Amino acid sequence: MKSNLAKNLTGVLALSLVLSIGFSSPTRAEDWKGKAPSNKVTAGLIQGFAPVTQNLGYSLLGHVGYQIFKDGWLKDVADTVFVETELGGHWTNLSSYFYWSVHLRWDFFMNDRWALFGLAGFSGYTSPIYYNAFLPRVGVGVLYQLQGILDIRAEFGRDLVGVGVQFPLYL
Repeated sequence: MKSNLAKNLTGVLALSLVLSIGFSSPTRAEDWKGKAPSNKVTAGLIQGFAPVTQNLGYSLLGHVGYQIFKDGWLKDVADTVFVETELGGHWTNLSSYFYWSVHLRWDFFMNDRWALFGLAGFSGYTSPIYYNAFLPRVGVGVLYQLQGILDIRAEFGRDLVGVGVQFPLYL
């Protein structure tokens, strides 16, 4: 009899603990309605694959962004706009290239962990002996924030498919 009472009591306590954890989450804003992070600058590294002419190559790029609109362009959505540059190397079986990009990055914050972004601007490849290009730059991506000190960044665009890290800098 005592063991059944202990089992029932343990079950009730476990259920109440699970329900209290599930329904008493910290107060947070509705998705897409919270506040954007307060950092003015981002910097990081991204690596991936990119097409140059008809060859797929490996890219390793550094990127730096500066926030130009804290509250973005949409009133009801947590968004910010950065002007960003990406610079680095690109290697194919034919040659090595210097890659550059200057673009706007528009971040949309779903919550305190996840953000989606869009890219639009210009980019190019420069090689001393083989190929020079000036191209439009468009892309989309996702950011996942780890404890406020590091973001995992994935990017998919016309001229780069990559993954890397991004550091929010509070200057």
